[in-house]
Amino acid sequence: MTNRDHERTVETPALWEGTFADDTGEISPPDVGAIVTGRLSTEGGEDSILVDYDGNPDGKPIAARSTVPLRREDVGREVLIAFDSGDPLRPVVLGITRDRLAGPDADVLVEGEDSISIRCGKASITLNRSGKVEIRGTHLVSRSSGANKIKGGSIRLN
Repeated sequence: MTNRDHERTVETPALWEGTFADDTGEISPPDVGAIVTGRLSTEGGEDSILVDYDGNPDGKPIAARSTVPLRREDVGREVLIAFDSGDPLRPVVLGITRDRLAGPDADVLVEGEDSISIRCGKASITLNRSGKVEIRGTHLVSRSSGANKIKGGSIRLN
């Protein structure tokens, strides 16, 4: 198979033989110009982006790049894959497939090993592993349509 833009030849691996047949029964590799589905994997690499897909010429998960952020929790999920310069050994993850819309009512969970911080200008909120919650800003406002309670082992003002 030749990629005319780059004038290089990709050998058809033996793994593809008998895997893909067209209407005439001819065996051919996957259409690497098309978008294919695959799975995100971690086999062989702890933090590397690895994917596997039908017709993978390597026969095992291979290194990939991604156009979207991927997390460890995404391992095993179905992803959409394109191929850089039409090379089946250079997959690029375009996104994670979903079967339903995420709405405003969907729960969002953000986890961190040691801490999570949200910052905007001079304002910040930090949650630490120990349970400490730190809120900083030039002005703090707390509003409630119901009771507004402050509870603690001790409460210090100023």
